[in-house]
Parts: sequence; structure tokens; C-alpha cells
Amino acid sequence: MKKPIIKFFDKIILALLGFFGMFTTGCKPEPNCSTPYFSDQFPYLDSLVVMYGPLPIDFEIRGKVTHNANSKPIPHIRIISKVSENFEDTVYTNSDGKYEYRYIGFIPQVSDKDGTFYFKVEDIDGENNGGEFVTKEIEVKISDADQVESCGKDWPSIRYEKNQNIKLERKK
Repeated sequence: MKKPIIKFFDKIILALLGFFGMFTTGCKPEPNCSTPYFSDQFPYLDSLVVMYGPLPIDFEIRGKVTHNANSKPIPHIRIISKVSENFEDTVYTNSDGKYEYRYIGFIPQVSDKDGTFYFKVEDIDGENNGGEFVTKEIEVKISDADQVESCGKDWPSIRYEKNQNIKLERKK
């Protein structure tokens, strides 16, 4: 006899929590604050955005890969970033030796929550780009000084930009 009453009240409580949860978690972006995660994808959401969970962070790391002896740019270099135990991302340098790596998500899981990205930089075409270069592993630490945008207390739009130039040496 008590079970039908409990199930009835459970449904009422869940309906109320769901209904009021929609109003308490919504937030309006601050004026003059870009919201890169939603404004590009959903331009009609400029008055109310409902979100559950933490807001992803936008990391952008860019730079130039050059020869350590003569500072000439090195094209066609592969840069692999390990973001978690199960996910790696790869970018390549262009003809000017420039690369741009972008990660939208949370703090990388392999970084012990300190905002460090691990890059493996390797020559994939041998002699075609001016010689064979030694594979190098580097750490790119993101700090508070790299934060370029953080708007409003209700709608944080967090973006980090880091310029990381890399010098490689030739294989002997």
C-alpha cells in the first residue's frame, strides 16, 4: 500500500526539480562578451543559455618550427598532442613552418590538472624538408598569464592563447 504513494510523490518531486532546475541553471551572457562556444553554432541563443556541467575551455597553441642552427622554418613536421590516455591529436606545419593547435575541452587529463600539454614533434618526410630532424618531446605549460578572455561572473568564456616556437636539430 505504501509503494504506490511513494512512487506518486517521487514523480511529483522529480517533475518539480526538473521544472525549477531549468530556471536556476540558465544564464545570460554579459553584454559585449563573446561566447565562442555557442554564438557561432547557435546564433539564436543570445538571450538565455541553459547548461549543465562545467564550461569547456578553449586552448590555442601556435608557433613556428625552425632549424636550431640557422633558424630556417621547417615545413611538414608532425606535432602530436596527447590530451588523455585515449586521445591524441595531430597537426602539421605549413610551408612557412607555422602550426596552430586548438583544443576545446577541459584541462588535459594527462597533465595532472596543471594545464600542461605534451607535444611530440617529429620529421615525417626525411630529407624532403631540408634534412632529417631529431624527434623532440616538449611540454607546453599554460598559465594564467596566457588567458586572453574571461567575461562576466555568470557567463565565463575562458580562452587561453600560447605562442610556442620549437627548434629542432638535424640528425647526425
